[in-house]
Amino acid sequence: MEHKLHATRLQSEVSLLTQEKVAAEESVEALLEEISEFEQGVAQLEKEMHQLSKIEAEAVGVCVEIKIEAPDAIDAMLSS
Repeated sequence: MEHKLHATRLQSEVSLLTQEKVAAEESVEALLEEISEFEQGVAQLEKEMHQLSKIEAEAVGVCVEIKIEAPDAIDAMLSS
């Protein structure tokens, strides 16, 4: 009789552990999905930063070209 009680108790503990394992696996899946979303966001931000940097470099190049081509006109505009 005692063996049956012990077996029942062990079976109950195994069942609880299985439920905890399933819950933990679901939590891990949710966290991995969230990490993936963050990684996608970071990749998008990096892409946007690269584009902004490129635009900024082009704008600086245009300003330098204008300054070289018409320095007197720019100095007059800046001193106004």
